[in-house]
Amino acid sequence: MVARLLWILLAAGVLTRAEEKWVRIRTGPFEILSSAGEGPARQRAVEAEQLRHVFATITGVKEPVAIWTIRIVLRKGSGPLSPDWNAACTRILLDSNVNRLPVGIESGLIILLSTLEVKGTFLTIGAPPPAPERTRDWARLEMLATDPETATHLRVFLYNLTQGADLNAAYRNAFGKPAAEMEKRVDAYLAAGDFKAAPFPGRALSERDFTVREVDAIDGKAAIADLDGTEAGYGALPSPLREEGLGWLAERAGHAAEARKNYEAAAKAGSKNARAWAGTGTREGLAKAAELNPLWPEPWRLLSALETEPAPKIAALRKAATLARRDAGLWAALATTLQSNNQYPEAARAWTAAEVAATSEQERDRLRQERRDIETKRVEFEAAERSRIADEQARDLQRVKDQALSEIRAAEAKANSEMQKTGPKPAKAEEWWDDSSGPKEKAVGKLERVECLHSGSRWIILTDQGKRLTLRIVDPGKIVLTGAAQKAVACGPQKPSPRVSVEYAKGELKTVEFQ
Repeated sequence: MVARLLWILLAAGVLTRAEEKWVRIRTGPFEILSSAGEGPARQRAVEAEQLRHVFATITGVKEPVAIWTIRIVLRKGSGPLSPDWNAACTRILLDSNVNRLPVGIESGLIILLSTLEVKGTFLTIGAPPPAPERTRDWARLEMLATDPETATHLRVFLYNLTQGADLNAAYRNAFGKPAAEMEKRVDAYLAAGDFKAAPFPGRALSERDFTVREVDAIDGKAAIADLDGTEAGYGALPSPLREEGLGWLAERAGHAAEARKNYEAAAKAGSKNARAWAGTGTREGLAKAAELNPLWPEPWRLLSALETEPAPKIAALRKAATLARRDAGLWAALATTLQSNNQYPEAARAWTAAEVAATSEQERDRLRQERRDIETKRVEFEAAERSRIADEQARDLQRVKDQALSEIRAAEAKANSEMQKTGPKPAKAEEWWDDSSGPKEKAVGKLERVECLHSGSRWIILTDQGKRLTLRIVDPGKIVLTGAAQKAVACGPQKPSPRVSVEYAKGELKTVEFQ
């Protein structure tokens, strides 16, 4: 998600005489800059915070934020915040705080809150907008918000939709009625045309609750330059404000090299603007931008493009997508990267998030199919992994067995050679090793399991007497294997379990005869 402005500016008016006194109020995501005195600034602060309170109550967002500061610039004679301002602010709060809602639901909510009336702590919601805006989508939200029967459950309805529920499920969960019935009520409500505003519980808030501070006139000049968006306006500002503004103008005009040059100059001059630092395109600049505005996903998206190793690339993409919860493209990019690195469970979750963030049913259907396809690929990958691991274990065991047999054959050959030097071969073969393990014991039964360790292995044998023996192999080269073509033994459970006759001493396996 690319920020379009250095700041988000929602203007109630523009002052042209920069020599006048400026004051500032900062509250939540809002900044009120006023040359009209403290009184209007305090009034606009109350109106902005009451709109944020209504938004929070309806959507269930505890403390709504904005990715960029929402600036209100006042001049003498300006009045209350306008419906257009309310609508723009609601749109920003939706983008910054709420998962994607169906297009009609979002547009209806924006129109509904645009006509919010604030008189201190006394609020009314649902006043009819101008006739062209009295759409069916607006009527749905207006009816749900003003009818006492449904108003208290509107939050549940919207929450279900933000979690990817369809309209029918959201209606049933919130109001206990199917979508068909509720949509008929919307049609009847719109046709009747009897629209009435309803009281809404306001936040306990006073104009005196805000701290007003006097600011330098340059802040007023900068605000006006941001509103005008002209080269002359930014050219009159000191550095780094001048370079920040000129960089944004060049970027907006598509002059990438010029924009970067200005952003680099702003950064060198000590800019505190995240947009300027990100515009440098360097790792240092992007990291600084993320630090200055931790809610902005763009630095993380750009950092992911610079990474070549999977782990940091995935980490940066995950951070960007989490911040840009409504950006289906970012979620899809994360899902694709995870999938290409065989991280299938996380990829499936990313595809689901992309589906929730989709802006149309066609896009949602396509992403849903991507999520289904990944399940098939995940099953295929896991089956291939199991086969690969089994093959590796079999190769490891065969390597141990071959080494043991080779050492046995070498010992036999050496013994035969020595006996030929000293006389005839004895009629009875004696054990060729000498150890201090004591007398040997014997057992007959089924080999149930072989546990391969870093050094040696353990064999678990169920004897014919029902006893379960655990025998260890420390040195495979000292194990005598005979019978049944010297059966290959893999790590893990033995299916079917071969019958064996073994000799052992002090828990250490000495000989094995496969029967």
